[in-house]
Order: sequence, then structure tokens, then C-alpha cells
Amino acid sequence: MNTAKTTFTFPYALNNRNITQFIRDISNVKSDVLFVKDNRSARAKSLLGLFSLCCHQGDTIEVVCLSRDSDAESDLQEVISVLKNI
Repeated sequence: MNTAKTTFTFPYALNNRNITQFIRDISNVKSDVLFVKDNRSARAKSLLGLFSLCCHQGDTIEVVCLSRDSDAESDLQEVISVLKNI
């Protein structure tokens, strides 16, 4: 299993609009993507999961990509790129 992880600090708060856009933009990522904040995790493609993390401007999360079939590192870079451009 391929694993890649990094940290990301939000320049904005997650809300319904940008979570929905984020999920739509990473729909082609084949890896399982997890956000980890304060020892809690949520799948990045789960609207309710992301809401449950309560990510505010300035919060730092760990982004983890787990993959069996694709390159986790390239998927991680795509996820970070989408997060930066929301």
C-alpha cells in the first residue's frame, strides 16, 4: 500500500460552499484521502465528515493519501493543489 502525508494550514474556514467544491474537484482522485485534526479523522470525500472536523481559518490538519492502485504522492499533490485554489 502506498501512503503519502503532509500538513496543511487553512487560509479560510471550511463551509458548505467550499467543501462541496472541494469534493467535486477531487472526485477523480483514486486514493483514499483522510483529513486528521485533533486526533479525529474524516474521509475527504465525505461532506458530513469534513463538517464534523470544524476546520477554521488558521487550523492545521494532516492530509493522508492511502492507495493500492495509484500513486499516493501524486494524488496528495492534487488534493493540496485543490485545497489551495478553493
